Amino acid sequence: MLTEIKSYLRQNISQEQMQQSMRKQHENNIEAYKGESADCGRRQEQIKAQNQQNYEKYHEGQMSREEFLSEKKQLEEERERLQRRKQELGELDQRRKRNPAEEEYSGGIDDGVSGV
Repeated sequence: MLTEIKSYLRQNISQEQMQQSMRKQHENNIEAYKGESADCGRRQEQIKAQNQQNYEKYHEGQMSREEFLSEKKQLEEERERLQRRKQELGELDQRRKRNPAEEEYSGGIDDGVSGV
């Protein structure tokens, strides 16, 4: 009987440690999503400022129309890519907030009674 109790306790401790580790990983993932999303937002602001500067250069004759349009197209493509990534990160964050158990170990403890 003592051996069974020791085994049961070891199993519980092991599962608890795994759950704690998964919770920490979950928290780290959320922070990483928030950080990357903020980086995307900052880069989008930089793109907006660069577009404005390029327009001013074009308007003042320091940049040709072709250069301006080419640069604008490249910046717009990057801005759209960043916007899609920011949206993906937001969806991942929301999904994890709604159901954090998706990432966590959800195995039950076999207590020998409940059939779990």
